[in-house]
Amino acid sequence: KIDPLEGGYLRRKYRKDRRPTLPIESPFVFYPRYVADLFYKHFKLAQLVWRYGRFRRQLKRDPDARYYTDAALTPFEEDEFDSLEISTAGAVKSPV
Repeated sequence: KIDPLEGGYLRRKYRKDRRPTLPIESPFVFYPRYVADLFYKHFKLAQLVWRYGRFRRQLKRDPDARYYTDAALTPFEEDEFDSLEISTAGAVKSPV
């Protein structure tokens, strides 16, 4: 059995789950706010999915996207190791 806080699409909240020093909220205040929070969080998630989907579609349509490279994506060659900044830094030269 999985605890409700460990995962899931919806987080279950209960009106009576409060600290002992706090009063229990009215159902007329708690449930509308809970539903509003759910809608807001799902709206933000939908925005994020839409934005990533739009970016994905742009990449799929771009014929040059497959040929994009930068320093991090360039294949590494053994003779280039001595010229890399990380291998020539002062901290790397001196032993610990």
